[in-house]
Parts: sequence; C-alpha cells; structure tokens
Amino acid sequence: MLGNFRFFACHRCSLLFISTICLSACASIVSNQNESIPSNYEAWSDITKSDVILVGGLSAMPDSLQQLSSSQLPGYIKVFVEVSEVLKGVVQTHPLPVQYYTGNVLYEVSNEKLIQSFDEPKVIFLAEKNQAYYFSQIGDGAILAKQEIQMTALKEEILKQENILINWAPNKNVPHYHRVEALIHEMKESITAPSAFKKLEELGMEAVPAIIVQMDNHHQLPEVILALENKSPDAFEAYRQYGPVLVVDALAAILNQITGEHFGTIYNGGTEDERSRTVSAWKIYGMRDPAFVDARPSIGE
Repeated sequence: MLGNFRFFACHRCSLLFISTICLSACASIVSNQNESIPSNYEAWSDITKSDVILVGGLSAMPDSLQQLSSSQLPGYIKVFVEVSEVLKGVVQTHPLPVQYYTGNVLYEVSNEKLIQSFDEPKVIFLAEKNQAYYFSQIGDGAILAKQEIQMTALKEEILKQENILINWAPNKNVPHYHRVEALIHEMKESITAPSAFKKLEELGMEAVPAIIVQMDNHHQLPEVILALENKSPDAFEAYRQYGPVLVVDALAAILNQITGEHFGTIYNGGTEDERSRTVSAWKIYGMRDPAFVDARPSIGE
C-alpha cells in the first residue's frame, strides 16, 4: 500500500467526525489561491514526505547484498541508484548513494522489498538528511515498479504541490487565527509556555489552518518540556516529551498530536533546511480535505 496509516487509532474516528468542521477552514488557508490539490489522488502524502523522487535502477556491492540477505546483526549498507529521470528535487551525484538500515524498522523499506527491487528501474522516493539520502519513511511504498503507479498523475501531483508553495500567501481570516497568535506569544515565556502548549492542542482540528499559517516562526523558546499525551493504544508511556528549540518545532509537534500526521521530526529542534521542508509539507497538508487524509488506498487500486 502506498498510502500510509500512521494515525493513532483514536484519531481515526475523531478525524472523520470533525472533518466537516475543518473543511471550510482548510480551504481558505491561503488567500488568492482557488485551486487545492485534488482529493482523489492517493500519493500526495508520500510525495510531501519525500525530498527527491526519481526513476532509476538499484544496485549494491556484493558484501552489502550478503548482509541484506543474511541473519547477521543489522547495520547500514549503501545501495546505489542509476538515475534515469528526476521527478522531484535535484540530484547531482551519479550513481546516487542511498543509506539503508537492514533492521526492518517500522515505516522503512523492508529487506524483502529491497532484495526484490534489484531488477528493472523503479520509482524511488527518498528523504535527504545531513546531505545523505535515505528511503522515505513510507514503508515499502518508497520503491515502486512503474506499472504500480500512475506516472502522469504522479507528475501532476508534484507540480500541484510546487505551485502551492510558489503561490503561498497566508490568510489571517482562518478560524482561531488571533487565538493561535496569542498562544504562540505565550509560548515564548517559560511561565506560560506549558499552558499555551496545552491550549493550542485543545483547539483541535478547527485550528489546524491557523497553526499552519503561523508556524514558520523561528523565535527562540524557553527551556521547557513539551509533554503530549500518548494516545496510541500500543503506547508504552503515558506522555511523549519533547524539547523544542524554536516556535516552529513546538508547532510541528502539536500539529502531529492533533492530526496524527507528521512531516519531518523537528520536535526537538533541527536544521534550518529540515524546518523549511517541514513547514512546506504542512502547507500542502493544509490545502487538502482532511476527511480523506487518514486512510488512502494504494495507487492503481
């Protein structure tokens, strides 16, 4: 499945229930923009989570292949992509090295999937971190055979997302704009920050557009802990605790808590490039109908 189901179970029912509340708000998240991404395309989230999307063949050195297929302790290996077409992003190295961890980690490409992918060219979704490339954290959907995906629709979606970011214009008329603005101001003081975090979360889905519009805020936060209730039924601890450095870091964590979606892990801080990509991804999220976000069929279904 290319669509991702990373929402906590308790969010799934609540999102469907309150999505009608947020629908008109999300539609008005930017001004002077009449066209949002069509909601009938399933791969939007995977595209948003990927810094580079390309078509190419995968290869690896013999020792890496042996480690991939053996039962020895997991570790990082390097695979290479012979790039034939770049659909999103910029690639300057050929062949392109990709770091891969062989431990079958949740949301990562499985060893079995990678082993089966050293044949014909694939559509490959990559994330960049610290000038290194990794498969996007979208499970086995990060490597697809070309016949598994509607290439025309994929390219159109990539273009749509690029145009949204080019034409982005914040709209202060979204619901709760001034309330969110006031709470962001309270976040900057150590005494009021913990209550501001909680109040922002309590505003819920209806306030998501207002948070997205104002999240590109790089003011320093005091040294406080952002504690969010862990609502996953499989959670091993009651609260998730983060140490955001800037306002944008905290808002990304709160958006994740409200929606169940995530675009980058800057909750404890990050590079400016990582923050920029996270903000861009949330802008694209905000242009969608949230009623369709939490469960999407795979491309071609």
